[in-house]
Parts: sequence; C-alpha cells; structure tokens
Amino acid sequence: MSQVYRIAGGLLLLVALMIAGVVLPVFAQDNTRPIGITPGTPLPGRTPVPPTLTYDQCYPPLSISIGQEIYIRNNVNIRSEPDGSSAIVWNTSYNNRPDDPEAVLVPLSIPAIVQEGPVCTRGYNWWRVDIVGVDGWVAEGRPDDTGYLLIIPGIDFSTACDNPLPLTPGTTADLLLDARVRTEPHGEARVRTVAPAGTPVSVVAGPECVDDVNWYLVRVTVVDFTYEGWMAQGQDGALWLLPSDLPSTADGTLCGDPLPFGLGDRGWVDYRDDIPKTLRAAPGTDGLPLFTLVDGVPFIIIGGPVCRENLNWWQVQILSSRPAVGWVAEGSSGVGYWLTELDPEEEYRYAPRGE
Repeated sequence: MSQVYRIAGGLLLLVALMIAGVVLPVFAQDNTRPIGITPGTPLPGRTPVPPTLTYDQCYPPLSISIGQEIYIRNNVNIRSEPDGSSAIVWNTSYNNRPDDPEAVLVPLSIPAIVQEGPVCTRGYNWWRVDIVGVDGWVAEGRPDDTGYLLIIPGIDFSTACDNPLPLTPGTTADLLLDARVRTEPHGEARVRTVAPAGTPVSVVAGPECVDDVNWYLVRVTVVDFTYEGWMAQGQDGALWLLPSDLPSTADGTLCGDPLPFGLGDRGWVDYRDDIPKTLRAAPGTDGLPLFTLVDGVPFIIIGGPVCRENLNWWQVQILSSRPAVGWVAEGSSGVGYWLTELDPEEEYRYAPRGE
C-alpha cells in the first residue's frame, strides 16, 4: 500500500511541476509593465492618422442657422428626402445650365436659403434648402470622404498654411472631431491627451505652420483635468477646429460681401421699392435718424463697411446744399441694394430702349 502512495505522490509531484512549468512563465510576464494605448493614438513609430468616424455615424454638423444663405458646390444633388437613396429633384450642374450653349456652363456654386435641419442619415448631415425656388434636401458632406459640399460664409475649409482660421489668443474654438493634443507642433510629437468632439478649446497662441499644417497652442479640459499643448487646425481635407464666434443671422453678424466701394469713392442712393432711406448717426437701425435720403442723392464714402443686423453699413458725406455725415446701409442680395457706384442718370441715359 505504501508503494501505491509513493507512486501516487510521485504522480502528483510530476503534475505540480508540469503546472508550474506552464504557469510560472506567465507570472513572470505579468510582472512586465503593460503598454498603455490611448484610443485614437498611433502606436510608437506609426504615422498619425486623422480621426474618423464609421460611415453610419455623423460628424458634428456645420455651424448653420435657419434662414441663412449658403452656397452649394457644382454637381451636387438636391433630394426629396434627407437620404441619399431618395429622388433627385435638382442638380446644381445639370439643372443650372444657361440657355445659351456658347455661354460658360455653370457657376462654381449656387446660393440657397436653409429652411430646416440638420438631420443625420447614414453618416451624413442633411439640410432642407430653397435653391432657386426648388425645395429639397442637401448633404453637407464629410471631412474624411468627399469633403464638404457646402460653402458657408465665414468658414474656410482649406487646411493649408496660407489659410489659417481666424483663431487668435483668447478666443474659443469648437472641436468638430476627436483630436490629439501634443507636446510640440508636429504630428510625431508625444500625445498628451485626446480631446473628444464638442469639447471647448481655448486658444493660447499660434498658428505655427509645420509640414503644411497650422498648429495652435491650446488649453482643453478632459475628464476634469486641463491640458496645454498643440493641436492641428486640420489635415488632409479634414477640419478639426472651428471658431465658435462665426457670423450668424441670429446675432446680426452674417453679412455678404460689401459693395466695391473704397474710401473717397462717389456713390448714389438708388432704390426701387419707393421707400426713402435713412441716414443715421451710427450703423444699425438703432442709430439716431438724421436725414431721409431720396432717390438719386450723391455721397462720398468716408468710412466702413461695418456689419450690423446682417447688413453692411457705410459712413458717407452727403453731397447736397445741406451737407451731412452719417451711416447708411447698402442693402443685401436678399432684400435688394439701394446704394450704387453708378450715376443713376447716366445709367438710365444710356440704357437700351424698353429697359
């Protein structure tokens, strides 16, 4: 019986040694410090890759207001529903060709008024627009795919160094995508943190142009800790930072390009709505009214333009028997213009008959 116990004990010892031979190396490996991988951070030695989303997720929508005038690029489909599989109701290239076959075929962009949105469908943000009287939905595009299909006043999607965003020290930017904050302004620098999309970013300094990318020194708070480091404005067609104080119709700062006046230029009041215009002491309809300006009154530009209430305002000196100085709005593409650099009398004198 003792021999049986000795054999059994030997077998148990052999099994224990076999288990130890397998398990002990694992314990030794567990003593090695693990490598921490931050989501979205490239492995050591790898080239950084701009953050992307899967194609069923939408990026944060562009800063667009209802009622705002935007521009849609050439050859973009306008659809009946906010979905790429819905019917096409208009195309900015095919449906916009002039009747004259000898004319230049299509302008680079078509103006439209935003009516509704955004709606996220299959990875794209959609906006309902009125474009030349046609009502339909247009996708804004994606920064990691075909790029943005819309042109928004105040936003330049180019990420080359010669087109830095209007981000100055002390301003705040919105983060469109998850973005890395680095120790130095280049893509190989150590990553301090990854700021999630939607995080407010405070600009400290910049831009610094490195390898055709604009970098900004920023402060950003992630999980209750504030980091300071360098963040790229964007790369390879993707835009990550966007100024939070872009012009908008809501705050009255969204103005179109002003009329081509320069200081010292002569102009005339020229309205077609039979409503005299007002010369004011300051730009804006809350400026004190000084005089009523009737059609044909000449003036000299002495200041401006200033954007107030979504209108460009000019400081003018009225040329009349009673000289006056004040501010007058030029009008807009939506309501019409009532200032001109052309003498109305000369314009009408040489206009073809019947016009």
